[in-house]
Amino acid sequence: MSSRIALAPFLKDCAPVLTLGIRPCIHDYSPAERDLMRNAERIFFPTRRYVDVFEAASKPTFPSPSCHRYSRSRVLQAQLFQNLSWPAARTRLYFGSRQKKRILEDFEPPFDALTPDTRQPRLKRIEAPGDLEPILDTCSPLLIREVLPWEDRMRLISLHDECIAAQKWTAEGDIIGWRPFTPCPEAGLARLLSLQRQLTRMASLDDIAIEWGFLGGRWHFIEMTPPPLHIQACGHTINRHAYICDVIARGDL
Repeated sequence: MSSRIALAPFLKDCAPVLTLGIRPCIHDYSPAERDLMRNAERIFFPTRRYVDVFEAASKPTFPSPSCHRYSRSRVLQAQLFQNLSWPAARTRLYFGSRQKKRILEDFEPPFDALTPDTRQPRLKRIEAPGDLEPILDTCSPLLIREVLPWEDRMRLISLHDECIAAQKWTAEGDIIGWRPFTPCPEAGLARLLSLQRQLTRMASLDDIAIEWGFLGGRWHFIEMTPPPLHIQACGHTINRHAYICDVIARGDL
């Protein structure tokens, strides 16, 4: 009987894990499969459909419930960092037409208009007051985030309390996007790695990508997102699912 069960098929080729697949509801699993889930040490990739069910039953999952919530919600991220009082790009939420009328009183362009879901790109970079009106009714809440002149931007990808990749934002000529940080993380990012580790442990974030911006001598939080499957790291490419399988096989997860 396997003590490690997966629902989503991301680990179907991982020998230490038995993958059951995603069914419409719990009763679509056989009694034997439900027994496997109840007795499993951990359930991998439960998806949003079941992660809250397993959390209520005190069943550990990977990714954690916190990852499912925070990596997808800009609303929760903004509230978390406002509560922590950590350096972060100023962000406010606006519900309904009455609140949205105050945006230009609270923020001076340029600023970013964002949806609550991190899986969707920003709605628009607001460069002038007239840019805002066409998108006011696009979503609620509407998130507004200040645009800061970052001296540097980094994305750190963490898996099970370990930073597995550091990437630097590049926007030069034809090269736009995240590129592996060189030299490797340990060589120049000690303070940022410490911040990342502190945050992931505090909030139980075991499978996450976090973007940071450097300005005025300190690192600011920008945004969390679900990590990509293929990760460009220092000198090599990581298949995240294969990496997770290796961690499980070592007995570390």
